Amino acid sequence: HSFPTRRSSDLNIDVNLLKRIIPNGLKTAGRLFRLAVRIQDRPGRLAELLNVVSQAGANLQEVQHNRLFGAIGYEDVEVQLDLETIDQHHQEAVVAALTKAKFKYSKLD
Repeated sequence: HSFPTRRSSDLNIDVNLLKRIIPNGLKTAGRLFRLAVRIQDRPGRLAELLNVVSQAGANLQEVQHNRLFGAIGYEDVEVQLDLETIDQHHQEAVVAALTKAKFKYSKLD
């Protein structure tokens, strides 16, 4: 029997749909999560935060540090982190490390 061959250009893959599905799957599996962390707006504090995250073994996917619109009062700023982790237990280890380092945070969806 002869089977018709398909070229990759014949496949209809909706890339935009995949861009929405994959992150949701990663979040559900505990591989990706977002945190809002409150830090003092002073030199070196963002580096300290990222060092704690790195030491916990999380992979930084994105950071948003907006000093103008993310300001909380006059001395603090909110930093949003998108982190890649191994699983839910790894996420718990990351937030435990942040707590130990006295960072205030909240998990975001």
